Amino acid sequence: MRHFRLAEDCFLVEGERDGVLYDVLGRRILILDAGAHALLRRCEDGQPLLKADIEDPAVVRLLDGLCAAGLGAFYEAAVHVEKVLLHAPVEWRGFALQPPPFRKVDWSISSECDWQCTFCPREESDVWWQACRTCLRRAARQGGDQAWRDPAIVIEQIVALGIGGLHIRGGNPLLGWSRLLAVLTAAADLGPLNVVVSTPGSGRPVVELVELYERFKQFRLNIVLFATDAAASGRTPRRAAQEALLDELAHRGLPFTLTLVLDGPSDPAQAARVRNEMAKRWGTRPSPAEVLSEDALRAGHRFSHVAEKTKPLSRWLTPESFYFRVDKNTCLHGAFEIGVDGVVTPCAAVDEPCGRIEHNDLRRALSGSDLYEHWSRGKQDVTPCATCALRYACADCTAVELRGQELAAAKGAYCSFDPQAGTRAHELDWAQPEFVSVLRMADLQGDTAPCPTTS
Repeated sequence: MRHFRLAEDCFLVEGERDGVLYDVLGRRILILDAGAHALLRRCEDGQPLLKADIEDPAVVRLLDGLCAAGLGAFYEAAVHVEKVLLHAPVEWRGFALQPPPFRKVDWSISSECDWQCTFCPREESDVWWQACRTCLRRAARQGGDQAWRDPAIVIEQIVALGIGGLHIRGGNPLLGWSRLLAVLTAAADLGPLNVVVSTPGSGRPVVELVELYERFKQFRLNIVLFATDAAASGRTPRRAAQEALLDELAHRGLPFTLTLVLDGPSDPAQAARVRNEMAKRWGTRPSPAEVLSEDALRAGHRFSHVAEKTKPLSRWLTPESFYFRVDKNTCLHGAFEIGVDGVVTPCAAVDEPCGRIEHNDLRRALSGSDLYEHWSRGKQDVTPCATCALRYACADCTAVELRGQELAAAKGAYCSFDPQAGTRAHELDWAQPEFVSVLRMADLQGDTAPCPTTS
């Protein structure tokens, strides 16, 4: 009796109705149709190949192709293939790796802003996509300003925790100029600490912003632009000022990033057009951030990335990073936000207090377990992600996933693939050929190689 088993670093991950092979060393996924899924499920259960399997050209080509790619092997008897352990610290062929516990921190240093956007400050009824990339502010909930008695002490504790990235936000941080300078000075003196400041870019002269680059070497601006202004007739005075700042930064060769905020039900084609125009003019493609109200979601509106049918999938760089994403929340892990009132939350769009800075004591604010429970809340703990076979390749925004659990009426509003819907994963067009392949039994009757060898 002949058996087939997947290799130790090739995993069959199953969802509600789909199966996906994760080629860990090859850094790719192979989406299975129903026939290939059923066959490999039987093989992984230790069942022998049937006579019908051996006589089926499609089955032979599939299994031979997996063998040629190093993703499986034939055996003359039932065997147990010891899979690499899926937990952190990661164990990988004799090595134990502990991922760094802290990665970055967002710090809202001002609730002031001169733009008065209708969707800001954040409302509990708003659902944000990638709020971590913009200047979203949260109104102070507990009063006081405990984090600001001496920001240098807080910076010292941030550096001591091994955090390498600090994201300053607001409101508009440029309106808290003295606070911003105090934070940047402390970061430069106590670092190394990379600092990004998200701002619409208003409130200070361009020359002063250019001087920040000269004074602080590990610093850059993230300019937040709004699609609502881009769609208005002509250039508004505020948009013209933003463009002048960006033109100056680009002319001087100074590094900066862009965030394009989409407010309300948006036209994906228009958003893509605006982003392409910005990338062409300033040499950097804006990252999107988007907000929809619960009412809009229940009315059938969708986030623009969902309307574009571009589920955000991402490759892992190393086997260790793959095993890490299986066990941890790759979006939230190692990160937290400090509000202007000193309240610590998992991120800007997850409104769950996990501590509060008092008397500059960041360590005490981080001493509870609430924050770290969010770090460990993996895809298997999020509905409907737990039923999706693509969950370990997905790079979706955790804040939207968590809100999606609460908004049953908005099913499908936050993800372009519903694992419980009628359409199967192998029936969709996945536009990432270097990362995503589809294995269909019906395609394996001819000469097409089912699984190219990993390069």
